[in-house]
Amino acid sequence: MLTTFFADIADFRRPQGRRYELDKILLLSVIAILCNAKSYRDISRFIKTKFESFKQELSLGWESPPAYTTVRNIIQGIAKDELEAAFRAFTQSMTRYGIDDSKTLVHIAVDGKVLRHSFDNFEDRSAMQKLSFLDAEQSLILGHIAVEDKSNEIPAFQTLLSTLEIPGAVFSADALHLQKKTFEQAAASKHLLLIQLKDNQPTLLEDVQCLIKTLPPCDSYQQKAHIAHGRITIRATTIYQSNLNDFILDDDWASYIKTVVQVHRFTDVFDTKTKQYINRQETAFYLSNHSLANAEICSRYVVQHWGIENKNHYVRDVALQEDASRIRKSPYNLSVLRSIALNILRKNKVLNIKGELYENSLHWTKVFSYPQVT
Repeated sequence: MLTTFFADIADFRRPQGRRYELDKILLLSVIAILCNAKSYRDISRFIKTKFESFKQELSLGWESPPAYTTVRNIIQGIAKDELEAAFRAFTQSMTRYGIDDSKTLVHIAVDGKVLRHSFDNFEDRSAMQKLSFLDAEQSLILGHIAVEDKSNEIPAFQTLLSTLEIPGAVFSADALHLQKKTFEQAAASKHLLLIQLKDNQPTLLEDVQCLIKTLPPCDSYQQKAHIAHGRITIRATTIYQSNLNDFILDDDWASYIKTVVQVHRFTDVFDTKTKQYINRQETAFYLSNHSLANAEICSRYVVQHWGIENKNHYVRDVALQEDASRIRKSPYNLSVLRSIALNILRKNKVLNIKGELYENSLHWTKVFSYPQVT
Protein backbone atom coordinates (compact mmCIF):
# COMPACT_ATOMS: atom_id res chain seq x y z
CA MET A 1 0.00 0.00 0.00
CA LEU A 2 2.77 2.44 0.89
CA THR A 3 4.54 2.01 -2.45
CA THR A 4 1.38 3.22 -4.19
CA PHE A 5 1.92 6.65 -2.68
CA PHE A 6 5.73 6.61 -2.92
CA ALA A 7 5.43 5.87 -6.65
CA ASP A 8 4.13 9.42 -7.19
CA ILE A 9 7.43 10.93 -5.99
CA ALA A 10 9.64 12.03 -8.87
CA ASP A 11 12.99 10.24 -9.02
CA PHE A 12 15.67 12.95 -8.99
CA ARG A 13 18.46 10.58 -10.11
CA ARG A 14 19.72 10.24 -13.66
CA PRO A 15 18.47 7.03 -15.36
CA GLN A 16 21.89 5.38 -15.21
CA GLY A 17 21.97 5.74 -11.42
CA ARG A 18 18.67 4.06 -10.62
CA ARG A 19 19.94 0.68 -9.53
CA TYR A 20 17.54 0.64 -6.58
CA GLU A 21 13.91 1.75 -7.02
CA LEU A 22 13.13 4.87 -5.03
CA ASP A 23 9.74 3.66 -3.80
CA LYS A 24 11.22 0.37 -2.54
CA ILE A 25 14.01 2.17 -0.66
CA LEU A 26 11.41 4.37 1.06
CA LEU A 27 9.25 1.35 1.90
CA LEU A 28 12.20 -0.53 3.41
CA SER A 29 13.19 2.61 5.34
CA VAL A 30 9.74 2.85 6.93
CA ILE A 31 9.84 -0.87 7.77
CA ALA A 32 13.27 -0.36 9.36
CA ILE A 33 11.92 2.55 11.45
CA LEU A 34 9.03 0.33 12.54
CA CYS A 35 11.73 -2.11 13.71
CA ASN A 36 13.49 0.51 15.86
CA ALA A 37 15.96 1.99 13.33
CA LYS A 38 16.98 5.52 14.34
CA SER A 39 19.40 6.62 11.61
CA TYR A 40 20.48 6.04 8.01
CA ARG A 41 23.11 3.57 9.19
CA ASP A 42 20.49 1.68 11.22
CA ILE A 43 18.25 1.51 8.16
CA SER A 44 21.11 0.26 5.97
CA ARG A 45 22.14 -2.39 8.51
CA PHE A 46 18.56 -3.58 8.86
CA ILE A 47 18.11 -3.96 5.09
CA LYS A 48 21.45 -5.75 4.78
CA THR A 49 20.63 -8.17 7.61
CA LYS A 50 17.18 -9.06 6.23
CA PHE A 51 18.08 -8.72 2.57
CA GLU A 52 17.37 -12.29 1.43
CA SER A 53 14.00 -12.28 3.22
CA PHE A 54 13.12 -8.92 1.65
CA LYS A 55 13.96 -10.24 -1.82
CA GLN A 56 11.45 -13.01 -1.30
CA GLU A 57 8.73 -10.99 0.49
CA LEU A 58 8.82 -7.96 -1.85
CA SER A 59 10.06 -9.62 -5.05
CA LEU A 60 13.15 -7.44 -5.23
CA GLY A 61 15.37 -7.87 -8.26
CA TRP A 62 18.44 -6.47 -6.50
CA GLU A 63 21.68 -8.42 -6.56
CA SER A 64 22.99 -6.88 -3.33
CA PRO A 65 21.65 -4.63 -0.56
CA PRO A 66 22.06 -0.84 -0.95
CA ALA A 67 24.99 0.82 0.76
CA TYR A 68 24.49 3.24 3.62
CA THR A 69 25.37 6.18 1.36
CA THR A 70 22.78 5.06 -1.21
CA VAL A 71 20.00 5.01 1.38
CA ARG A 72 21.11 8.37 2.76
CA ASN A 73 21.42 10.07 -0.64
CA ILE A 74 18.02 8.86 -1.84
CA ILE A 75 16.17 10.04 1.28
CA GLN A 76 18.01 13.35 1.39
CA GLY A 77 17.63 13.99 -2.34
CA ILE A 78 13.84 13.72 -2.52
CA ALA A 79 11.98 17.02 -2.85
CA LYS A 80 10.42 17.57 0.57
CA ASP A 81 7.20 18.95 -0.94
CA GLU A 82 6.67 15.76 -2.93
CA LEU A 83 7.38 13.55 0.08
CA GLU A 84 4.99 15.63 2.18
CA ALA A 85 2.30 15.33 -0.52
CA ALA A 86 2.74 11.53 -0.54
CA PHE A 87 2.54 11.48 3.26
CA ARG A 88 -0.68 13.51 3.32
CA ALA A 89 -2.26 11.34 0.64
CA PHE A 90 -1.29 8.20 2.57
CA THR A 91 -2.73 9.60 5.81
CA GLN A 92 -5.88 10.75 4.04
CA SER A 93 -6.47 7.14 2.98
CA MET A 94 -6.60 6.15 6.65
CA THR A 95 -8.93 8.90 7.88
CA ARG A 96 -12.67 9.29 7.79
CA TYR A 97 -12.78 12.73 6.15
CA GLY A 98 -15.39 12.94 3.44
CA ILE A 99 -16.79 9.55 4.44
CA ASP A 100 -18.22 10.03 7.92
CA ASP A 101 -21.54 11.86 7.81
CA SER A 102 -21.34 12.73 11.51
CA LYS A 103 -21.85 16.40 12.35
CA THR A 104 -19.14 16.26 15.03
CA LEU A 105 -16.29 18.63 14.26
CA VAL A 106 -12.90 17.13 13.48
CA HIS A 107 -10.47 18.42 16.10
CA ILE A 108 -7.01 19.25 14.75
CA ALA A 109 -4.30 20.24 17.22
CA VAL A 110 -1.48 22.40 15.85
CA ASP A 111 1.95 22.90 17.41
CA GLY A 112 5.56 23.41 16.40
CA LYS A 113 8.62 21.31 17.17
CA VAL A 114 12.33 21.96 16.81
CA LEU A 115 14.70 19.13 15.83
CA ARG A 116 17.23 20.43 18.31
CA HIS A 117 20.37 18.66 17.09
CA SER A 118 19.80 19.28 13.37
CA PHE A 119 21.71 22.60 13.47
CA ASP A 120 24.76 23.03 11.24
CA ASN A 121 27.27 25.58 12.49
CA PHE A 122 29.51 25.09 9.47
CA GLU A 123 26.68 26.13 7.13
CA ASP A 124 25.42 28.74 9.63
CA ARG A 125 22.06 26.98 9.73
CA SER A 126 19.94 26.78 12.87
CA ALA A 127 18.02 23.69 13.96
CA MET A 128 15.08 22.81 11.74
CA GLN A 129 11.62 23.67 13.01
CA LYS A 130 8.36 22.30 11.67
CA LEU A 131 4.71 22.83 12.40
CA SER A 132 2.70 19.63 12.80
CA PHE A 133 -1.04 19.13 12.87
CA LEU A 134 -2.64 16.14 14.53
CA ASP A 135 -6.11 14.64 14.44
CA ALA A 136 -6.64 14.77 18.20
CA GLU A 137 -9.34 12.09 18.17
CA GLN A 138 -7.52 9.49 16.07
CA SER A 139 -3.98 10.54 17.14
CA LEU A 140 -2.94 10.62 13.48
CA ILE A 141 -0.42 13.15 12.20
CA LEU A 142 -2.08 14.85 9.24
CA GLY A 143 0.90 16.77 7.93
CA HIS A 144 3.74 19.20 8.52
CA ILE A 145 4.94 22.58 7.34
CA ALA A 146 8.62 23.47 7.52
CA VAL A 147 9.21 26.77 9.30
CA GLU A 148 11.58 28.88 7.25
CA ASP A 149 14.92 29.84 8.76
CA LYS A 150 14.79 33.17 10.64
CA SER A 151 10.98 32.88 10.77
CA ASN A 152 8.50 31.40 13.27
CA GLU A 153 5.35 29.30 13.56
CA ILE A 154 2.87 32.14 13.01
CA PRO A 155 3.15 32.51 9.19
CA ALA A 156 3.45 28.72 8.89
CA PHE A 157 0.10 28.28 10.65
CA GLN A 158 -1.48 30.91 8.42
CA THR A 159 -0.15 29.06 5.37
CA LEU A 160 -1.63 25.85 6.76
CA LEU A 161 -5.07 27.46 7.07
CA SER A 162 -4.90 28.69 3.48
CA THR A 163 -3.86 25.33 1.99
CA LEU A 164 -5.51 22.63 4.10
CA GLU A 165 -9.04 21.60 3.16
CA ILE A 166 -10.80 19.59 5.85
CA PRO A 167 -14.49 20.49 6.10
CA GLY A 168 -15.96 20.70 9.58
CA ALA A 169 -12.62 20.99 11.41
CA VAL A 170 -11.73 23.08 14.44
CA PHE A 171 -8.04 23.98 14.82
CA SER A 172 -6.66 24.43 18.32
CA ALA A 173 -3.37 26.18 19.02
CA ASP A 174 -1.47 27.89 21.82
CA ALA A 175 -1.43 31.62 22.59
CA LEU A 176 1.36 32.35 20.09
CA HIS A 177 -1.20 32.06 17.29
CA LEU A 178 -3.74 34.48 18.72
CA GLN A 179 -3.18 36.94 15.88
CA LYS A 180 -5.66 39.04 13.91
CA LYS A 181 -4.16 37.91 10.62
CA THR A 182 -4.64 34.27 11.67
CA PHE A 183 -8.33 34.87 12.38
CA GLU A 184 -8.61 36.78 9.10
CA GLN A 185 -7.10 33.86 7.19
CA ALA A 186 -9.39 31.41 9.00
CA ALA A 187 -12.42 33.49 8.00
CA ALA A 188 -11.28 33.56 4.37
CA SER A 189 -10.75 29.78 4.27
CA LYS A 190 -13.80 29.04 6.47
CA HIS A 191 -11.83 27.25 9.16
CA LEU A 192 -12.79 27.20 12.83
CA LEU A 193 -10.31 28.18 15.53
CA LEU A 194 -9.93 27.62 19.27
CA ILE A 195 -6.84 29.47 20.50
CA GLN A 196 -5.61 30.14 24.00
CA LEU A 197 -5.53 33.70 25.34
CA LYS A 198 -2.62 34.75 27.56
CA ASP A 199 -0.94 37.99 28.54
CA ASN A 200 0.69 38.35 25.11
CA GLN A 201 -2.60 40.14 24.30
CA PRO A 202 -2.94 42.20 27.53
CA THR A 203 -5.80 44.48 26.42
CA LEU A 204 -7.86 41.63 25.04
CA LEU A 205 -7.18 39.57 28.18
CA GLU A 206 -8.41 42.43 30.35
CA ASP A 207 -11.60 42.72 28.26
CA VAL A 208 -12.27 38.99 28.58
CA GLN A 209 -11.67 38.97 32.33
CA CYS A 210 -14.17 41.82 32.69
CA LEU A 211 -16.62 39.99 30.43
CA ILE A 212 -16.74 36.78 32.47
CA LYS A 213 -17.33 38.72 35.68
CA THR A 214 -20.40 40.41 34.21
CA LEU A 215 -22.10 38.11 31.70
CA PRO A 216 -23.89 34.90 32.59
CA PRO A 217 -22.43 31.80 30.89
CA CYS A 218 -24.28 30.15 28.03
CA ASP A 219 -23.29 26.67 29.19
CA SER A 220 -21.08 25.02 31.81
CA TYR A 221 -19.58 21.59 32.42
CA GLN A 222 -17.51 20.03 35.20
CA GLN A 223 -15.31 17.12 34.30
CA LYS A 224 -15.05 14.13 36.62
CA ALA A 225 -11.91 13.96 38.73
CA HIS A 226 -8.93 12.72 36.72
CA ILE A 227 -6.33 10.83 38.76
CA ALA A 228 -2.89 10.23 37.24
CA HIS A 229 0.81 10.71 38.08
CA GLY A 230 0.13 11.76 41.67
CA ARG A 231 -2.39 14.40 40.65
CA ILE A 232 -6.13 14.76 41.06
CA THR A 233 -7.50 17.22 38.51
CA ILE A 234 -11.00 18.62 38.10
CA ARG A 235 -11.80 20.98 35.22
CA ALA A 236 -14.78 23.34 35.22
CA THR A 237 -15.56 24.80 31.78
CA THR A 238 -17.89 27.69 31.03
CA ILE A 239 -18.60 29.37 27.70
CA TYR A 240 -19.82 32.88 26.86
CA GLN A 241 -21.38 34.00 23.58
CA SER A 242 -24.00 36.71 24.17
CA ASN A 243 -23.17 40.45 24.05
CA LEU A 244 -19.42 39.93 23.61
CA ASN A 245 -19.16 43.14 21.59
CA ASP A 246 -20.14 45.18 24.66
CA PHE A 247 -16.88 44.20 26.35
CA ILE A 248 -14.35 43.55 23.56
CA LEU A 249 -13.40 47.11 22.67
CA ASP A 250 -11.19 46.39 19.66
CA ASP A 251 -13.56 46.31 16.68
CA ASP A 252 -11.46 43.82 14.72
CA TRP A 253 -11.31 41.32 17.58
CA ALA A 254 -15.01 41.88 18.29
CA SER A 255 -15.86 40.91 14.70
CA TYR A 256 -13.80 37.71 14.87
CA ILE A 257 -14.61 36.32 18.32
CA LYS A 258 -17.87 34.38 18.68
CA THR A 259 -17.15 32.30 21.80
CA VAL A 260 -15.13 32.83 24.96
CA VAL A 261 -14.18 29.68 26.87
CA GLN A 262 -13.02 29.70 30.49
CA VAL A 263 -11.40 26.58 31.95
CA HIS A 264 -10.77 26.56 35.70
CA ARG A 265 -8.49 23.75 36.87
CA PHE A 266 -8.46 22.50 40.44
CA THR A 267 -5.42 20.28 41.01
CA ASP A 268 -4.28 18.38 44.09
CA VAL A 269 -0.61 17.47 43.71
CA PHE A 270 0.89 14.85 46.01
CA ASP A 271 4.03 16.07 47.77
CA THR A 272 6.33 13.09 48.37
CA LYS A 273 8.17 14.94 51.16
CA THR A 274 5.21 15.95 53.31
CA LYS A 275 3.04 13.02 52.15
CA GLN A 276 0.19 15.47 51.66
CA TYR A 277 -1.69 16.92 48.71
CA ILE A 278 -1.06 20.54 47.75
CA ASN A 279 -3.97 22.40 46.19
CA ARG A 280 -3.42 24.47 43.05
CA GLN A 281 -5.86 26.47 40.96
CA GLU A 282 -5.44 27.88 37.47
CA THR A 283 -7.73 29.67 35.04
CA ALA A 284 -7.20 29.55 31.28
CA PHE A 285 -9.09 31.36 28.52
CA TYR A 286 -9.70 30.30 24.92
CA LEU A 287 -11.24 32.24 22.03
CA SER A 288 -13.08 30.87 19.02
CA ASN A 289 -14.37 32.35 15.78
CA HIS A 290 -17.26 29.87 15.89
CA SER A 291 -20.33 29.53 18.11
CA LEU A 292 -19.21 26.54 20.19
CA ALA A 293 -22.39 26.06 22.20
CA ASN A 294 -21.42 22.94 24.19
CA ALA A 295 -19.14 23.38 27.22
CA GLU A 296 -18.44 19.64 27.45
CA ILE A 297 -17.14 19.55 23.87
CA CYS A 298 -15.00 22.64 24.52
CA SER A 299 -13.55 20.94 27.60
CA ARG A 300 -12.67 17.90 25.50
CA TYR A 301 -10.97 20.07 22.87
CA VAL A 302 -8.82 21.76 25.51
CA VAL A 303 -7.69 18.44 26.99
CA GLN A 304 -7.19 16.78 23.60
CA HIS A 305 -5.05 19.63 22.30
CA TRP A 306 -2.11 18.54 24.45
CA GLY A 307 -2.18 15.15 22.77
CA ILE A 308 0.09 16.68 20.15
CA GLU A 309 2.72 17.04 22.88
CA ASN A 310 2.13 13.70 24.60
CA LYS A 311 1.33 11.48 21.61
CA ASN A 312 3.53 13.10 18.99
CA HIS A 313 6.41 15.30 20.20
CA TYR A 314 7.21 13.29 23.34
CA VAL A 315 6.99 9.95 21.53
CA ARG A 316 9.24 11.18 18.73
CA ASP A 317 11.91 12.29 21.20
CA VAL A 318 11.76 9.28 23.54
CA ALA A 319 10.85 6.33 21.31
CA LEU A 320 12.31 7.52 17.99
CA GLN A 321 15.09 9.69 19.46
CA GLU A 322 14.36 12.43 16.94
CA ASP A 323 15.66 15.24 19.14
CA ALA A 324 19.03 13.50 19.50
CA SER A 325 19.46 12.94 15.75
CA ARG A 326 22.45 14.78 14.27
CA ILE A 327 21.24 14.62 10.69
CA ARG A 328 21.93 18.08 9.30
CA LYS A 329 21.08 17.78 5.62
CA SER A 330 17.37 17.48 4.80
CA PRO A 331 16.33 16.35 8.30
CA TYR A 332 12.73 17.07 7.28
CA ASN A 333 12.57 14.03 4.98
CA LEU A 334 13.53 11.45 7.60
CA SER A 335 11.15 13.16 10.01
CA VAL A 336 8.29 12.59 7.56
CA LEU A 337 9.20 8.89 7.30
CA ARG A 338 9.04 8.71 11.09
CA SER A 339 5.56 10.22 10.94
CA ILE A 340 4.47 7.53 8.47
CA ALA A 341 5.69 4.85 10.87
CA LEU A 342 3.90 6.50 13.81
CA ASN A 343 0.64 6.77 11.88
CA ILE A 344 0.80 3.08 10.96
CA LEU A 345 1.23 2.16 14.62
CA ARG A 346 -1.54 4.52 15.77
CA LYS A 347 -3.92 3.23 13.11
CA ASN A 348 -3.28 -0.28 14.41
CA LYS A 349 -4.24 0.81 17.97
CA VAL A 350 -0.71 0.54 19.35
CA LEU A 351 -0.52 2.34 22.72
CA ASN A 352 3.05 1.57 23.77
CA ILE A 353 5.06 2.83 20.80
CA LYS A 354 8.49 2.19 22.30
CA GLY A 355 7.55 -1.35 23.32
CA GLU A 356 6.08 -2.12 19.89
CA LEU A 357 9.24 -0.92 18.13
CA TYR A 358 11.33 -3.21 20.32
CA GLU A 359 9.03 -6.19 19.69
CA ASN A 360 9.21 -5.53 15.94
CA SER A 361 13.01 -5.50 16.12
CA LEU A 362 12.88 -9.01 17.59
CA HIS A 363 10.17 -10.33 15.25
CA TRP A 364 10.48 -8.08 12.22
CA THR A 365 7.96 -9.95 10.04
CA LYS A 366 5.28 -8.63 12.39
CA VAL A 367 5.29 -5.37 10.41
CA PHE A 368 3.66 -7.18 7.48
CA SER A 369 0.60 -7.71 9.69
CA TYR A 370 -0.05 -3.96 9.45
CA PRO A 371 -2.43 -3.56 6.47
CA GLN A 372 -0.91 -0.19 5.56
CA VAL A 373 2.60 -1.56 4.91
CA THR A 374 2.04 -3.74 1.84
